[in-house]
Amino acid sequence: MSLVRTIVLVFSGILWGALPLAQGAALPLLPVPSNLERTEIYLLTVGLGPGIEARYGHTIIRVVDGDSGHDENLNWGVFSFDEPNFALNFFLGRLWYWAGSDSYSHILSHYQHYEERPLFSSKFNLSSTQKHTFILAINAFLRRQGGKYPYQYFYNNCATIPRDLLNQVLAGKLEEHFSKQAAGRTFRDYVYTNLNAPPIVAFILDITMNSRLDFEITRWQEMFSPLMLHQHLQHFPQVESPGEISAGMPLLGESHKLNSFSDYPASTWHLYPWWLAGSILLLWPALLERIFVPKRPQRGRRRWTAVVGQKGLGVYLLLWGLFAGLLGTVMTVSWLFSEHLDLHHNANLWFLWPTDFIFAWAGWRLLFTSKFTSKKATNANFTWQATICTAVLHVLTSAITIALFLTETIQQDISRVLIFLVPGMILAFVLVMPWCWQRYIESTGQ
Repeated sequence: MSLVRTIVLVFSGILWGALPLAQGAALPLLPVPSNLERTEIYLLTVGLGPGIEARYGHTIIRVVDGDSGHDENLNWGVFSFDEPNFALNFFLGRLWYWAGSDSYSHILSHYQHYEERPLFSSKFNLSSTQKHTFILAINAFLRRQGGKYPYQYFYNNCATIPRDLLNQVLAGKLEEHFSKQAAGRTFRDYVYTNLNAPPIVAFILDITMNSRLDFEITRWQEMFSPLMLHQHLQHFPQVESPGEISAGMPLLGESHKLNSFSDYPASTWHLYPWWLAGSILLLWPALLERIFVPKRPQRGRRRWTAVVGQKGLGVYLLLWGLFAGLLGTVMTVSWLFSEHLDLHHNANLWFLWPTDFIFAWAGWRLLFTSKFTSKKATNANFTWQATICTAVLHVLTSAITIALFLTETIQQDISRVLIFLVPGMILAFVLVMPWCWQRYIESTGQ
């Protein structure tokens, strides 16, 4: 897989969709069966898999004509990396998906022998009129732009489109019912748990996505997840024409498992505590050297604590500079140019700046240089000054941001960043400022 495809899988809405079963031209319209009583419509739900793209499952609508034997299986998860300007459209938030179809036998074989993911089938309990309306609604969708649609991972994906079409069939009763029920979760909860495989994905997305993920969603919104769509529809009653809810039969019949696989479990460990542990391991020698050991080395030798402290601080600053500089750049550029609204006005930009690459330079110097009185250091005075100024500004803005978060002025959930990332960052900047000042004095010959 190319670098571009890997980056897209991590940062784009493909994370919340499903890789297509087939790719090709636009689908023809569904034939309207002559005998709707012998026509059955099923909800096929694919469980969780190990890949990033499979962490929410997938939804397929199956329409079977009992008289003709015609069996159509539609999914709204088709995309192609070969689309013109795919990478640019991904970045700009203009990613298009379209409806695709595959044979029922191929679907069974695909999830049995290739992806090895659980597959469930449940029959909709719909009247003949509702089945007819459902098929017409699907065809109306297929007519619009050849079945293409602008993909959005939470609001317009392979699960929300069947949900919305079904809601039309049921005269809006589905949305009316579930939009009044709180799910008890946020979109960020789903990102942080479902996409924690590998943990670096949830870690990066938790940092780069903004407050639009932090409100409590309703069960209607929660049905962006194919598994939750299946679960909630199982507890919704049948709707009689014209739009009256029946107290008898449920809308979705009994669920039948079509293979023996189980959902792939989520990773049980997260990267945040490991980052904090690594920060402590790298920074404590420098802290001990700064606080407890006399400033001047005895007998002209550098103490081991000074050497280990300098190298540990150097490693931390090198990693932080690359990490913060890259994510700060991504969030800034996305805010300016992308239509991914979840990447705009991110509160973590108070901590992660595009200019933080300067700390990678300082960390490199700490790692591989011990003295700075050579001619190579004479032109570095501006960089030392810039490093000091950037560190001071970071400490000040961090204090302001913490205050804003505690007073709930900042609505975005940055609690994990504050607990696990910011303490090490502030400590490293406090430790590096005197060191940079000394290097500045040496480079200027004062």
